[in-house]
Amino acid sequence: MNIKKTKRRAVGGVLLLVVAAVLLLWSPLHKIFDLDPRVGKVPTADLEQLKKQVQQNADASQFTVRINSWIVLETPESEAELYLRNPQENKFDTRMLLVSDKTGRLLYTSEDLKPGEGVDKAVLTGPLEAGVQACTARFYILKDSKVVSTLEYPVTLEVKPGQ
Repeated sequence: MNIKKTKRRAVGGVLLLVVAAVLLLWSPLHKIFDLDPRVGKVPTADLEQLKKQVQQNADASQFTVRINSWIVLETPESEAELYLRNPQENKFDTRMLLVSDKTGRLLYTSEDLKPGEGVDKAVLTGPLEAGVQACTARFYILKDSKVVSTLEYPVTLEVKPGQ
Protein backbone atom coordinates (compact mmCIF):
# COMPACT_ATOMS: atom_id res chain seq x y z
CA MET A 1 0.00 0.00 0.00
CA ASN A 2 2.79 2.41 0.96
CA ILE A 3 4.76 1.64 -2.22
CA LYS A 4 1.68 2.28 -4.37
CA LYS A 5 1.16 5.65 -2.66
CA THR A 6 4.81 6.58 -3.22
CA LYS A 7 4.64 5.57 -6.89
CA ARG A 8 1.42 7.55 -7.37
CA ARG A 9 3.00 10.60 -5.75
CA ALA A 10 6.11 10.27 -7.92
CA VAL A 11 4.08 9.95 -11.13
CA GLY A 12 1.81 12.79 -10.06
CA GLY A 13 4.82 14.93 -9.22
CA VAL A 14 6.44 14.39 -12.61
CA LEU A 15 3.16 15.17 -14.38
CA LEU A 16 2.73 18.30 -12.28
CA LEU A 17 6.24 19.45 -13.17
CA VAL A 18 5.63 18.94 -16.89
CA VAL A 19 2.37 20.91 -16.73
CA ALA A 20 4.06 23.63 -14.67
CA ALA A 21 6.91 23.84 -17.20
CA VAL A 22 4.48 24.31 -20.07
CA LEU A 23 2.56 27.00 -18.18
CA LEU A 24 5.71 28.78 -17.05
CA LEU A 25 7.17 28.76 -20.54
CA TRP A 26 4.05 30.23 -22.12
CA SER A 27 5.04 33.71 -20.96
CA PRO A 28 8.61 33.58 -22.40
CA LEU A 29 7.27 32.16 -25.68
CA HIS A 30 4.68 34.92 -25.85
CA LYS A 31 7.44 37.52 -25.37
CA ILE A 32 9.55 36.00 -28.16
CA PHE A 33 6.82 36.40 -30.72
CA ASP A 34 5.76 39.78 -29.29
CA LEU A 35 2.93 40.13 -31.76
CA ASP A 36 1.87 43.66 -32.50
CA PRO A 37 -1.95 43.51 -32.55
CA ARG A 38 -2.05 46.50 -34.90
CA VAL A 39 0.17 44.84 -37.49
CA GLY A 40 -0.14 41.11 -36.73
CA LYS A 41 3.41 40.30 -37.80
CA VAL A 42 6.29 38.64 -36.00
CA PRO A 43 9.41 40.83 -35.88
CA THR A 44 12.01 39.21 -38.15
CA ALA A 45 15.09 41.34 -37.38
CA ASP A 46 17.09 38.37 -36.16
CA LEU A 47 15.54 35.14 -37.40
CA GLU A 48 18.46 32.95 -36.21
CA GLN A 49 18.18 34.37 -32.67
CA LEU A 50 14.44 33.72 -32.76
CA LYS A 51 14.97 30.10 -33.85
CA LYS A 52 17.60 29.61 -31.13
CA GLN A 53 15.31 31.03 -28.43
CA VAL A 54 12.35 28.90 -29.56
CA GLN A 55 14.54 25.76 -29.44
CA GLN A 56 15.88 26.72 -25.99
CA ASN A 57 12.33 27.18 -24.68
CA ALA A 58 11.26 23.86 -26.19
CA ASP A 59 14.20 22.12 -24.51
CA ALA A 60 13.38 23.77 -21.18
CA SER A 61 9.72 22.73 -21.46
CA GLN A 62 10.82 19.09 -21.54
CA PHE A 63 12.82 19.47 -18.34
CA THR A 64 12.07 17.02 -15.51
CA VAL A 65 13.36 16.80 -11.96
CA ARG A 66 12.92 14.39 -9.08
CA ILE A 67 12.60 15.16 -5.39
CA ASN A 68 11.13 13.46 -2.34
CA SER A 69 7.65 14.97 -1.90
CA TRP A 70 7.37 14.07 1.82
CA ILE A 71 10.59 14.72 3.74
CA VAL A 72 10.67 13.33 7.29
CA LEU A 73 13.27 14.39 9.86
CA GLU A 74 13.51 12.18 12.95
CA THR A 75 14.88 15.18 14.88
CA PRO A 76 15.20 18.85 13.92
CA GLU A 77 18.96 18.26 13.45
CA SER A 78 18.62 15.15 11.23
CA GLU A 79 19.68 15.02 7.61
CA ALA A 80 16.82 15.42 5.16
CA GLU A 81 16.40 12.63 2.62
CA LEU A 82 15.89 14.86 -0.43
CA TYR A 83 16.53 12.32 -3.20
CA LEU A 84 16.97 15.30 -5.51
CA ARG A 85 17.88 14.38 -9.11
CA ASN A 86 18.54 16.17 -12.38
CA PRO A 87 17.91 13.24 -14.75
CA GLN A 88 20.50 12.44 -17.42
CA GLU A 89 18.04 13.15 -20.26
CA ASN A 90 17.83 16.86 -19.33
CA LYS A 91 19.83 19.32 -21.42
CA PHE A 92 20.23 21.93 -18.69
CA ASP A 93 21.74 22.25 -15.23
CA THR A 94 19.47 23.00 -12.27
CA ARG A 95 19.65 24.53 -8.81
CA MET A 96 16.98 23.85 -6.18
CA LEU A 97 15.87 26.07 -3.31
CA LEU A 98 13.60 24.66 -0.60
CA VAL A 99 11.47 27.40 0.98
CA SER A 100 8.98 27.23 3.85
CA ASP A 101 5.55 28.35 2.63
CA LYS A 102 4.58 29.56 6.13
CA THR A 103 7.63 31.68 6.93
CA GLY A 104 9.20 32.22 3.51
CA ARG A 105 12.51 31.14 5.05
CA LEU A 106 15.09 29.44 2.86
CA LEU A 107 15.70 25.93 4.22
CA TYR A 108 18.14 24.58 1.62
CA THR A 109 19.98 25.55 -1.55
CA SER A 110 21.61 22.91 -3.71
CA GLU A 111 24.74 23.31 -5.76
CA ASP A 112 24.21 23.56 -9.51
CA LEU A 113 23.43 20.01 -10.64
CA LYS A 114 24.42 18.85 -14.11
CA PRO A 115 22.24 16.27 -15.88
CA GLY A 116 22.75 12.93 -14.14
CA GLU A 117 23.75 14.48 -10.79
CA GLY A 118 21.79 14.53 -7.55
CA VAL A 119 21.73 14.97 -3.79
CA ASP A 120 20.47 12.14 -1.58
CA LYS A 121 20.73 13.76 1.87
CA ALA A 122 21.41 17.24 3.21
CA VAL A 123 21.14 19.21 6.44
CA LEU A 124 18.46 21.90 6.31
CA THR A 125 19.09 25.33 7.80
CA GLY A 126 17.60 25.69 11.24
CA PRO A 127 16.14 26.09 13.64
CA LEU A 128 13.33 23.80 12.54
CA GLU A 129 10.15 23.47 14.57
CA ALA A 130 8.52 20.08 15.16
CA GLY A 131 5.43 19.47 13.08
CA VAL A 132 4.30 19.28 9.47
CA GLN A 133 4.73 22.23 7.16
CA ALA A 134 4.19 22.95 3.50
CA CYS A 135 7.25 23.95 1.48
CA THR A 136 8.04 24.78 -2.11
CA ALA A 137 10.95 23.30 -4.04
CA ARG A 138 11.90 25.97 -6.58
CA PHE A 139 14.01 24.67 -9.45
CA TYR A 140 16.03 27.10 -11.52
CA ILE A 141 16.78 25.76 -15.00
CA LEU A 142 20.23 27.02 -15.97
CA LYS A 143 22.09 27.50 -19.22
CA ASP A 144 25.64 28.82 -18.92
CA SER A 145 24.85 29.59 -15.23
CA LYS A 146 21.96 31.87 -16.25
CA VAL A 147 18.33 31.14 -15.36
CA VAL A 148 16.27 30.31 -18.45
CA SER A 149 13.17 29.09 -16.60
CA THR A 150 11.84 28.02 -13.20
CA LEU A 151 9.66 25.22 -11.89
CA GLU A 152 7.98 24.94 -8.50
CA TYR A 153 6.95 21.74 -6.80
CA PRO A 154 5.08 21.32 -3.48
CA VAL A 155 6.95 19.43 -0.78
CA THR A 156 5.79 18.49 2.72
CA LEU A 157 8.33 18.66 5.54
CA GLU A 158 7.63 16.66 8.69
CA VAL A 159 9.92 17.37 11.64
CA LYS A 160 9.58 15.00 14.59
CA PRO A 161 10.36 16.31 18.07
CA GLY A 162 13.95 15.82 19.25
CA GLN A 163 14.80 13.53 22.13
